[in-house]
Amino acid sequence: MAAQSIIAPDDYGRRTSYTIVTLLGTAFFFIFTAYNSAQNYATTRSVSLGNRAIGILYGTFTFSNLLSSWMVDLIGAKAALFVASLTYAGFTAANISFAPTLMYTAAAIMGVGAAVLWTAQGFYITRASQFHEAVNGLPAGSTVGVFNGLFFGVFMFCAFVGNLLVALLFHLRQSVQTIYIIMTIIGTTGSLVLLTLRNLPRTTNNSALNRDYSPDAGLLPDAAGKPPASRFNFASMFAPLALMTRTRMLAVVPVMLYSGLSQGLMFGDFPPMIRDNEWKFLVMAIFGLVDAGGSYVLGKLSDRIGRKPVLLLGMCTHLAAFIYLRLHVISQANHAAFFGVGVLFGMGDAVFNTQIGAMLGVLFPADSAAAFACFKFTQSGATSAAFLYNPYLSLHDKLYIIGALLIVGVPLCFALDFSGVSIDKVTVPEDAHAAPSYAAVEQQRAADGHTASA
Repeated sequence: MAAQSIIAPDDYGRRTSYTIVTLLGTAFFFIFTAYNSAQNYATTRSVSLGNRAIGILYGTFTFSNLLSSWMVDLIGAKAALFVASLTYAGFTAANISFAPTLMYTAAAIMGVGAAVLWTAQGFYITRASQFHEAVNGLPAGSTVGVFNGLFFGVFMFCAFVGNLLVALLFHLRQSVQTIYIIMTIIGTTGSLVLLTLRNLPRTTNNSALNRDYSPDAGLLPDAAGKPPASRFNFASMFAPLALMTRTRMLAVVPVMLYSGLSQGLMFGDFPPMIRDNEWKFLVMAIFGLVDAGGSYVLGKLSDRIGRKPVLLLGMCTHLAAFIYLRLHVISQANHAAFFGVGVLFGMGDAVFNTQIGAMLGVLFPADSAAAFACFKFTQSGATSAAFLYNPYLSLHDKLYIIGALLIVGVPLCFALDFSGVSIDKVTVPEDAHAAPSYAAVEQQRAADGHTASA
């Protein structure tokens, strides 16, 4: 009987992964154009209500990550993305009334959705990268930075467009309620875009690509688009905790914690420093523009020059912002200073957004869903803590805590790389440095068919 090989319809070409990742980034662009406006303004509308709501959101986000990889397996990555994205629209809609009970409830529900959304996103990006490498005969892990950069470059442009739009609406004297009605519509549009997302080709048994693209690991395990029932086990629900015991994961935990705490500073502390709403959202728009452009450029650059120089850039830009905020109290009239800090924050955020995901894709190529669930568990837990302790610690105390974690976290990633566990490429046996090309797979399929006929 002939061995089966990869299912690759004619309309799947060599740029399939680029199309999928761009579409995924576009959907996230709409979803987070809406959500970011809600997050940025929540602590300005009410310090107590805003911080509690965001703290609850990231708290439920944290613990939901223990189940998120299992939930993605259960219903499939595409369905998980769509259902989870609706919780973002629900939270944005709750900001129309800004009633405490509604805000807290919507925040808790969105926390669960966020865990599923980001786990599915990380899974999609890693699989897109792996498929692209297999089709084009590229070394394993050689394009994960490119695809993370492409996704975040498209996605993070929302911070520019969204904040610019809100600034314009405030300039036009629109009410807060009207603004959030518009944002809810925009967020729902992102959910609809996800429905157009295509699945990556699947593989079947004995395929030359089956090492990386088995039915159990793919996005389309069967004709119905659902994983086999054998995958639904309680052990898989706690896969992220199992990964936490591995040395390579423990080495990147500090930088993941830093990523979460820095979100609290950039979105919880920095925006309220600017009292004028128009200027506030203009500054955050520039932050988003730098973040988007930096994500795209640095994602591609890291695959060429390595992740260490890019991580070092991120550490230096954020430390520069922290030192400036520690030494200066920025005057409300000093718009240039606010824009400067926003640029530094945006550049550093671009680094950590792209490089942490890229490192996880390289370090855990066979456990991408669990690895990203672990990342979001750690990151969201830190972000929740940042928003919850926000009213009780001074800015200087926060800068000391976050700065110390940054100084420890990035060098630990370097130490992991110097120890022989590469953060730049997948470590594979010497005879398997490159994934087989699509042409090689087709030749193997032809040979299998010939053997079966004989």
